[in-house]
Amino acid sequence: MAIIDFDKNYNDFVRHWAKKNAGRLKKDEDPSVYAGEIYEEWLDTPLNEAGGLTPKQYFDRLAPREAAQMLQEYKEAETGIPFPLIDRLAASDCLPELLPLLDSADEEVFTIAVNLLEEGGSSAHIEKMIEELLDPASGEDTRSFAAEILANHADEVKEKLLSRAGKSEETDMLLADVLVYSKGDDRIYQLLVRLFLSGLNNALYAGYLGMYEDERALPLLKERIESPDIGYVEFMELRNAIERLGGDPIEDRDFHSDPDYKIMKHIK
Repeated sequence: MAIIDFDKNYNDFVRHWAKKNAGRLKKDEDPSVYAGEIYEEWLDTPLNEAGGLTPKQYFDRLAPREAAQMLQEYKEAETGIPFPLIDRLAASDCLPELLPLLDSADEEVFTIAVNLLEEGGSSAHIEKMIEELLDPASGEDTRSFAAEILANHADEVKEKLLSRAGKSEETDMLLADVLVYSKGDDRIYQLLVRLFLSGLNNALYAGYLGMYEDERALPLLKERIESPDIGYVEFMELRNAIERLGGDPIEDRDFHSDPDYKIMKHIK
């Protein structure tokens, strides 16, 4: 099937719609409030380029394998991937065809496949996400994406991730980004404590200890917040964690000379 630039067609449709509905577009009104209406109308508008089919009809008629193949063809053609194609791939009969796309070298194709499997309630991508999270060759964005997905399955992947704990500080830091969402496990609590005491990122792991909601962390956090060498960001994370765990309110401290404080408060 020919590659049609549906993005261009949609943008042309939006411009035409805006002219036709100028009276509805009040001067101070955000046109984005009509985005859903415009998109739905466009989906049901026949297109000459599509042989008289509407965008919805054009993609709905595709068999699952054809839809997955077309996704890759759009990427190879360096043409924007149409939203109706993503909608077609989100259908349950297309989920099996997304599995091979998990091995795609194209980051966008890979991300689309993972998100659609996640939204479709599948767990077929979980092993791949663990692999990407812990692979030293994975880029920072890919690891962050993997952690975000796995956080939704923290209880499910807990044992597999904990089996990798202690191999290196870098690995432990990656594991913590996911395991902090699996509550009530002493092994995870001890992992978070080790990372906090390592000094690698006190602000982050103070926040994680607060999120983990284990009151045993209070003495550690209180001791650290009394240190005179902490900066504004760490102080705020420590204070929030302490108060989240039921500790007494912490008084403000003067951070006017702290560089991070100046940036966050827009002080020159």
